[in-house]
Amino acid sequence: MKATADVAASYPQDMVSAMARLAAGVSVVTVKHRGAVWGVTISSLISLSLHPPMVLFSLHDHSSMLERIDATRHFGISMLTAEQKDIATELARGDRGPLPDHWVQCSNGEVPWITGALAQLQVRKTGAMTLGDHVAITAQVVSSRWTDAAPLVYQLRGYRTLKEISPIR
Repeated sequence: MKATADVAASYPQDMVSAMARLAAGVSVVTVKHRGAVWGVTISSLISLSLHPPMVLFSLHDHSSMLERIDATRHFGISMLTAEQKDIATELARGDRGPLPDHWVQCSNGEVPWITGALAQLQVRKTGAMTLGDHVAITAQVVSSRWTDAAPLVYQLRGYRTLKEISPIR
C-alpha cells in the first residue's frame, strides 16, 4: 500500500490516484436552455436527504452547465446503464454542442432525461456552494422513475459495469 505523510500538501496526484479506486455511478445532468438540450457526465451524484428528497453533485467551477442550471432551476439527472458508455464518454468531454434528439426525452415537455437510462430524476436546484475548483449543487427531487438494468460505473479512470449485483454475506 502506498502511503504519503501529507497527501494534500505534497502531491495532489496521490489523492487523485487514491480516489480513483472508489467506484461511482455514472450519471448525466441535462437541462433545456434556449430551446436546446445540454448535458454533462458526472460521477459525483449522492443521495443527500429523504425528507425532503434531495441529491447533491458537483461540477467544475468553469462549467457552462452552471449558468444553464441557474437560468432554468429545473433539470434532469439520468443514471446511466452499462450500455450507455458512449453517451457518458461524449458528454464527459466538457463543453460541447446540444444533445442529439435521439438521446433525449422530456418530462412535462420541459425537463430532459437521457432515453433508456437506469433511473431518471426531475429536480429543482435548491443551493450551490463553491468548494475548491468545483461547485456543489443541491437539488430537491420532484419526481423519479427507474428500471432494472446493469449500471454504468466509473473506477480506475475507466467505465465499468457490474455483471451481478448480489449482497456480500
